[in-house]
Amino acid sequence: MLPSVTLAMVDQLYREGLAVTVVVNNIVGLFAVSRPREPLYREAIQQTARLFVGKYGSQLSMFAMLLFFADYLTDYKGSYGQFDLPDVLRQCGKSFLPTWRSRYDRQQRQRSPLDDIRAREVGKPALLSYLRRAYIDRGLDFHEAPVVKLGFLTHSEITMLENGDVLPF
Repeated sequence: MLPSVTLAMVDQLYREGLAVTVVVNNIVGLFAVSRPREPLYREAIQQTARLFVGKYGSQLSMFAMLLFFADYLTDYKGSYGQFDLPDVLRQCGKSFLPTWRSRYDRQQRQRSPLDDIRAREVGKPALLSYLRRAYIDRGLDFHEAPVVKLGFLTHSEITMLENGDVLPF
């Protein structure tokens, strides 16, 4: 439920058209389970994917989009028989988004202030906070962590972690 990359951001971060390709692959995946009403037309699927990204790209994270398609046939499909491409667009806006927003709002209300601090941490502070939570607080040897073995920490940072000192970030 943490903030993540939206479909619109995928094109900006990686390459133009990648979000549409991901949505096309998910739509085609539905065909393996339930035949569509209309014949499998590549252009119809492409157009549906472009409309999907255009309409919901800034509202859906990659995770939320994958969750929608994973649950589409069981939870959101408009009819019991075959599905049609416009139904994918309709059900995302009509059924999935309200449910998703409700889940997200409930999760936000349950977050602790510590979660907000962790979400703002980046770089070395985030790495060191992770090592404390995942290794030191659990009694594990943080020297075995891949980030330590690969040399992402300086000798002085390792010594400070070993001594339990507060790091100067």
